[in-house]
Amino acid sequence: MTPPLAPPDDALQTVLYVEDHPGNVLLMQALLSRRPGVRLVVATTADEGWHAALAHRPDLLLLDLRLPDGHGAHLLQRLREVPHLAAVPAVALTADDGAGLTGFDELWPKPMAPGATLARLDRLLQRPRGASVGAAPGWPPAAARGERPDPIPFPAGA
Repeated sequence: MTPPLAPPDDALQTVLYVEDHPGNVLLMQALLSRRPGVRLVVATTADEGWHAALAHRPDLLLLDLRLPDGHGAHLLQRLREVPHLAAVPAVALTADDGAGLTGFDELWPKPMAPGATLARLDRLLQRPRGASVGAAPGWPPAAARGERPDPIPFPAGA
């Protein structure tokens, strides 16, 4: 049996994930491996994220807030000044409460809940740019709601 053909690169949707924690990157890679029409581009610093966004023209931005060389919100402010990135949906990923954070379409808690994360990714990638999607489920973080977060399964061999 012949495996299904992968879509050509120009047909892929691109998610830029700016994250410096290797475990979180592995989890996102595992989640997006279930979406053959989505390409994941990873940057580990705000500076790398800036250059990757300009080079890859992402359809979705996932930004960690605490990066080694800056804050994810400052990176988003710079990206919003670029015309072709101004309306790209942006998600802040944080273990903090996100109080006072503006400019992002959604805030996602860390640790990430795999099922909820995939559902939100699907919804954000299916909507037209600039369209509102509403509040993200799972916010505030489960611990703040007095609940235990979903366990995070890491890929085998990680």
